[in-house]
Amino acid sequence: MCYVGSNLPACPLMCYAARENTLVIGSSVFFHVPRDGNLYMQLPGGAEAWAGYRQAVKPCQFGLSFNIDLAATAFLTSGPLVEVIAQVLGFRDPRALSEPLNPGYMRQVKDSVKGIRIAYERPGGFVSNKLVLEVGTRPTSHTMFKLDDGREVSVAQYYLTTYKVKLRFPNLPPLNVSAQAGRKVWVPMELCKVVPGQRRRILNEQQTTGMLQFAGLKPQDRMQYLTEVVTRQDLGGFNQDFTVQSFGIQVAEQMTKVQARVLSPPLLAYGQPEAITPGTRGSWNLRELRFPVGVEIKSWAFTTLVPPEFLVPDGPTGTDTFIKDLVNMCNKTGVKCVAPVKGPWDPNDSIEQRIRKAMEAAQTKFKLPCQMVLVLLERKQTSGESPYALVKQAGDSTIGVRTQCFAADKAGIGRNARPPKGRLQYCANVVLKINTKMGGVNVKLVDDPQSPKAVPVVGTMPYMVFGADVTHPTSFNPDDPSIAAVCASYDRTLGRYMTRVLRQGHRQEVIGSMKEVVRDMIKEFYNRNNGKAPAALIYYRDGVADNQFPVVLEHEYTAFREACYSIDPNYRPPITFMVVQKRHNTRLFPSDPAGADKSGNCLPGTVVDTGICHPTQFDFFLNSHAG
Repeated sequence: MCYVGSNLPACPLMCYAARENTLVIGSSVFFHVPRDGNLYMQLPGGAEAWAGYRQAVKPCQFGLSFNIDLAATAFLTSGPLVEVIAQVLGFRDPRALSEPLNPGYMRQVKDSVKGIRIAYERPGGFVSNKLVLEVGTRPTSHTMFKLDDGREVSVAQYYLTTYKVKLRFPNLPPLNVSAQAGRKVWVPMELCKVVPGQRRRILNEQQTTGMLQFAGLKPQDRMQYLTEVVTRQDLGGFNQDFTVQSFGIQVAEQMTKVQARVLSPPLLAYGQPEAITPGTRGSWNLRELRFPVGVEIKSWAFTTLVPPEFLVPDGPTGTDTFIKDLVNMCNKTGVKCVAPVKGPWDPNDSIEQRIRKAMEAAQTKFKLPCQMVLVLLERKQTSGESPYALVKQAGDSTIGVRTQCFAADKAGIGRNARPPKGRLQYCANVVLKINTKMGGVNVKLVDDPQSPKAVPVVGTMPYMVFGADVTHPTSFNPDDPSIAAVCASYDRTLGRYMTRVLRQGHRQEVIGSMKEVVRDMIKEFYNRNNGKAPAALIYYRDGVADNQFPVVLEHEYTAFREACYSIDPNYRPPITFMVVQKRHNTRLFPSDPAGADKSGNCLPGTVVDTGICHPTQFDFFLNSHAG
């Protein structure tokens, strides 16, 4: 969302005067108003969601623009620590914490409390803010320490004799809040409160779902909210702010209107029908389509991480029923296969062992090495040490076999599952992944030499599309590497891609081995296209911040040029280098309902390349797919 102001001095900063119940983090402002359901939401597991806005002042072709967008993030639930711990453990009544905790609960308490800031209220009313440096391994009633006279007492006994306070939760571990090395100061949890405004950076599946519901406003609701942030004094109210007025800044209270255009959708080639167009919807149904290149699976297996007592073989929610539907969808879309063999179930097996035994069962039945293992999960969780992550680690890194996971709750599988809705579409989406992983081609761009529509500027010449991104570790350990990934198309139909994964230095954004990667990929393209090298190279680069543009452009563009030169000094194809940024504050809202999709978003293919774009750099905004 873009507001353009008048009478703006050079390079102003939109300062935000500190107000009650607000928290400023970087360029974002968050509101802590628990009574307002639009700005606050309680999440499960001891977390809460705050709404706010992120802001930026940027130069554009109109002048200076003030960009704001909805911001939402998760914080630790503030309030009495005992109540927060009860939420973390899933207890409805905090009084359940008066009973001894099992080792699993103790581990959860330690993980959720260590490192947070608390307000410790000493008996007598004195309150001090402390950082939790350590969580005791034993209950407060059994955590001992020595007094000055040499006597050894428990933390619970000390508070009883010294402050005449009998602890209500002696089975909870105490907290060490001493910043002095070698000295421990234990305090009971029930005398502590969680300080507001502590971000919860890692969320579980339920918390993530809650955050998506909280922040997923419809376009019209989002537009109204942002307008209220600009105009309402209790939110942003920038024109009423003393600091803004002191700088002589005036912010327009209406959104900027810009000219946009909608690109024509590409024609897509399938095996049957020969070509379709997605139109302006940005989506299409796969149930009646056949892949242009479908693979043949001669040996594969199925295993489950869901205990058999929670499954049924037949009926609408049966495992065998789903496998039958999946196999039928495979053959219908052009992936030739028979039903996979079921691997044996042993509750004592690790995930790796279950995959290996499933592979052995496929080898025994089909007399061929196993090509893929289907893995049934209770639900898809991709964070931390989730079953999904362990399946991928075992299949990709340890064993070396393709795996395809599917979630029982999404597929409608299980004794207590709801009757499946949209089963065929779900199977079609799974088959998409299966065919790609096995080396098939799901879709191609129609390539008409007389009237090229795939990439009009390139025309009929062979071209190659590259994509690259770098993932950085969340830790500050300098030994933890960053991982770079590069992919490139095999031919001009853009149906298949080659990939390279590279390990490089800690938080290094520039891809160091780009020259060697590009050279190898161009050679592979050459070998697969009858000795024809790509006459044009198109490079999409993700994850580059504004201040990294010069160094990334200099190094990686040079790497492309050097790679071409190393193949042949006379090989100088044109290179289009595009940096793609998703995390920006600019949001586009259609002013005419005719330019909106069924959700109220701009139509897929909407392009804005004037007005709000950078005054000197060549950039544009593209709504590339349906919202």
